[in-house]
Amino acid sequence: MRESKKAVGRRLKIIAGIIVVSVAVISIFWALVMPALPKKNKIAIIELRGELTTGEESTFYTTTGELQRSLENARRDKSIKAVVLAVDSPGGYATASYEMYSMVKRFEKPVVAFVRGAAASGSYLVSLGADVIVAHPFSEVGSIGVYIELGEPVPVEPENVEAITAISSGIFKTLWEDGVLDENEREFLRLKVEEAKNSFFNIVIEETEIMREKIENVAENIENPWYVLIEGGWFNGNKAFELGLVDKLGDLEDAIELACELAGIEYAEAEVVKIEPPPPGAFENMLYETPLYQQEDNEALPIYLG
Repeated sequence: MRESKKAVGRRLKIIAGIIVVSVAVISIFWALVMPALPKKNKIAIIELRGELTTGEESTFYTTTGELQRSLENARRDKSIKAVVLAVDSPGGYATASYEMYSMVKRFEKPVVAFVRGAAASGSYLVSLGADVIVAHPFSEVGSIGVYIELGEPVPVEPENVEAITAISSGIFKTLWEDGVLDENEREFLRLKVEEAKNSFFNIVIEETEIMREKIENVAENIENPWYVLIEGGWFNGNKAFELGLVDKLGDLEDAIELACELAGIEYAEAEVVKIEPPPPGAFENMLYETPLYQQEDNEALPIYLG
């Protein structure tokens, strides 16, 4: 027999009710059981902390290997649209600092360097590779200078020498291997420091709007900030901004907001993630444990940007 219109209506209502309940149950299940879906656009924070050195992994320092792996992770993750490099470092080895600067400068996504504590010497050099530098007003910026560490007190008078440890083909080939730095050798090292300092300042001039005339032939006057700058002094964030060493003042949120702007995404919709460098593989561990890749063993007189 054909069903009445009332029976059909009741059945449709029951089916509709089942559908509504099913949708509600599924929605609750997804909300409670399934993990939250990640946001499409991310800003990655990578830390640059402690002394800067070559190598692969360190608990207290930042190594070239760590920064390279962190940037590579940010590059591969298509949801990461920009990077904030959070800087708090006194600097470190010149070779490591320049290598890190080159990594940041070559990175294809926008990078904002945020000076959280200190961007001093080598870490300021690394920051110069970013698209924009944002400094906390009470941070420390500068210390643009170079030094060579001898490791131990070295006499300057030949009569203090007890034994000769090497014979070389030239007076500069084995500096202070005989335990002495004579006048020529000391002048040679001073010139090496001056060369490295000039290279550093050339990058500063290239990456900022500081005019070369400001830092050339500056009269000795501690109240002149340009004299303080060329002599390796540092400034708080406010003064660094005034001198043109950094581009903006602000805090971490300001840096994140600026990174969003550079990446062309909405600040309110962006997800902030922190990238920790993955541990090196077995081959990398073996490779970087060899003396060839150990900074201290690879340079008799390493140059520091610190």
